[in-house]
Amino acid sequence: MINVRTVTGGLLDVNTYILESDGGCLIVDPGTGFAHIQETTSGKPIQAVLLTHGHIDHIIGLGPFIEQKIPIYIHEKDREMLSDPEKNLSVEFGRGITFDVDVHVLRDGEHLQLIGEDIEVISTPGHTPGSVCFRTGNILISGDTLFAGSYGRTDFPGGSMRQMVDSLCRLKALPGETLVYPGHGRTTTIAWEQRW
Repeated sequence: MINVRTVTGGLLDVNTYILESDGGCLIVDPGTGFAHIQETTSGKPIQAVLLTHGHIDHIIGLGPFIEQKIPIYIHEKDREMLSDPEKNLSVEFGRGITFDVDVHVLRDGEHLQLIGEDIEVISTPGHTPGSVCFRTGNILISGDTLFAGSYGRTDFPGGSMRQMVDSLCRLKALPGETLVYPGHGRTTTIAWEQRW
């Protein structure tokens, strides 16, 4: 069974998630400092870092994980964002941040076997071309696709309102009891969001 811990901070108050099970832990969207993330874990080994998309506020804390050679997972369509400061929007914050790392490329419908759990990759373009959600059991990590009562912006480079609508319709079909952990803001459920 997975336990979800949340660390909020960094640029734009990103929710970084630590998914823990008996098999270890995963970090989703390291948007804050490594020490802040590490002190929230229970000391279990970190198996991988999963990225819902490549915007700077969700990847800014990658450096220490790369140094420790922890595997990094990102969708193939957002892969270039790690090495392009214009695409990852870090230039908008006056930083020009890039990461030189070999990544594991995610594809829609793929099932990752990590920390002794099955984690489904759901492609949800709209906010970025390679935005994804991660689903395991009744847990959905939705990144900047679905928020409590809202959804991600589509006016950034690579964004698409048409694709966002399609992605939200796809998530709407999930079981109502699914717990949604978004990239920003509070948790919600699919049943609650189906009302909007």
